[in-house]
Amino acid sequence: MRGNVVEIIAGHARDLPERTAVAVAGCDGRAPDDASLTFAELDRAARGRAVWLRQRCTTGARILLLYPTGLEFVKSLLGCMYAGMVPVPAPLPVGRRHHLAQATGIALDADAQVALTDSAHLGAVAAWADQQGLARMLCAATDVVAGGPPDSWVPPLISREPFALLQYTWGAASEPKGVMIGHDNLLHGLDALGRNLGLGPDSVFAGRLLKHSGPALVGLVLGPLVLGATAVLMPSVACTDDPYPWLRLMSRWRADVGAAPGFAYDLAARRVTAEQAAELDLSGWRHAFTAGTTVSAEGMAAFTERFAAAGFRPAAWRVGYCPPETSGSPVTSPPQAPPTVLHADAPALENDVLTPQAPDGTGPRLISRGTPLETDVRVVCPDTGRVLPEGRIGEIWLRGRSVGRGYWDKQDETVRTFRAVTEDGDGGYLRTGDIGGLFDGELYVTGRLNDVLVVQGRRLYAPHLEQRIATLDEGFSGLRGSVFTVGAADGEVVVVQEYGAGTAAPADLERLAATVRGALAASHGVHVGGIVFGRPGQVPRSFDGKPLRAFTRELFVADALDPLYEDLHSGLRRRYRPRPGTGAVHKTHQ
Repeated sequence: MRGNVVEIIAGHARDLPERTAVAVAGCDGRAPDDASLTFAELDRAARGRAVWLRQRCTTGARILLLYPTGLEFVKSLLGCMYAGMVPVPAPLPVGRRHHLAQATGIALDADAQVALTDSAHLGAVAAWADQQGLARMLCAATDVVAGGPPDSWVPPLISREPFALLQYTWGAASEPKGVMIGHDNLLHGLDALGRNLGLGPDSVFAGRLLKHSGPALVGLVLGPLVLGATAVLMPSVACTDDPYPWLRLMSRWRADVGAAPGFAYDLAARRVTAEQAAELDLSGWRHAFTAGTTVSAEGMAAFTERFAAAGFRPAAWRVGYCPPETSGSPVTSPPQAPPTVLHADAPALENDVLTPQAPDGTGPRLISRGTPLETDVRVVCPDTGRVLPEGRIGEIWLRGRSVGRGYWDKQDETVRTFRAVTEDGDGGYLRTGDIGGLFDGELYVTGRLNDVLVVQGRRLYAPHLEQRIATLDEGFSGLRGSVFTVGAADGEVVVVQEYGAGTAAPADLERLAATVRGALAASHGVHVGGIVFGRPGQVPRSFDGKPLRAFTRELFVADALDPLYEDLHSGLRRRYRPRPGTGAVHKTHQ
């Protein structure tokens, strides 16, 4: 795939003018007549927006996009590219405090010249900008401000532009890092994915969009637009507690491509009734994408069983590996077959060895992420840079054209992360920070470097513990959990888990805490020093879905979680709760 994003979409407007490029649907799965754009309409809107931007900004300027999911967001995303400027999607600075903090961090880091939003949110965005010392940043509502004349648009000189998209991720220290994704990165990753899976203009992509999540933005918006396909979007906040509208969207549009995080599939398997499932037709769903550290073999099996009667096939699963520093999915499970499941040997896993378990073993079930798509994958010792053989666990390093250019305005970190060199002098690799291994040529991700918990000399993976907990009670379904250690290097394990089953008596929560303790002791041999149950939304995560365990630990230590229930070992209580708190049930273990 040659050229750039602007040339390709302008070409679709010329060759496929009446094809629906993007539609925005509500909870009923329908898109009103005024909630869709053909390629010709999208191209014209992007040209007008580009002319308006060029009258106010210099080439290469960063433009903050602060929208709910909708057509205005897509028009501005393309309008920035048509102008030779860099779109910077960010969460709306309204509602929760972490959205405000993230939007502020991104705006300051990107040094944005303009913030675009819609008229419904302009007042809030302008007030936020003024409060955060961003008054010099122009704020405009694109559904009110008229764009420039589309016919006066002149294509930008893309070859002179450093990158096409600034895709933000959030580090462990809560510092925003903008990944510079070039036009070549986007096109290479999407072209490889499209050819591997047989995607093209006849495809329909559908799903809920968390628009400031890089993988979701590329997969559900830019992917179909570049391929000449149709994108059907549902706001991520729509019907948040009910997964049925998302599946009704897939059914009503006969979408063949859909994507969601692992917990969304798990939530659907638990909450969609057999009667609701019988009303769906998912037989056209050829590629059900999921990625991230929340991929669960048990959750996938439950989803497949629940929706088999609706026509969903096991071979539709596509489990990918797409770090935020990349575009597309550099590693994806192949079509026509379900992803491979490896029952890993737990003792070997603790010693960084990836091997199948004995028949009577109790190790975790790991889902293969598939094979690389025109990308070099190495598993490397993070301390020495030595490339490890198949079957050994280490840090995952990637090299290929789908890897981004580096971090915006962070040269030292770019060199350290994007220019890694192995012990034998092979360079140009991206250090992902993820750990895993290759087995039979397929990649398995076991967690992140900062996910590893050292407990009495054993190396345990926090995601495996969190996934086990999520299966223990309906009240945990689709909610967040975080497992970490406190104290010395061989510290005590603490579980913080959101609970959403309504009002529960203290005795019920006490029994549930005992269930969690017993399950982790049986499956992983872990003694849990503390259990905290919180309300939905209390466990912090980054906007790209990663659990912020370090931040959760800080909140726990500072007694700032405001829990529904807290059950601590006596040593933890003496250290962190010397005086009884209020508003929570406390129980001390001797």
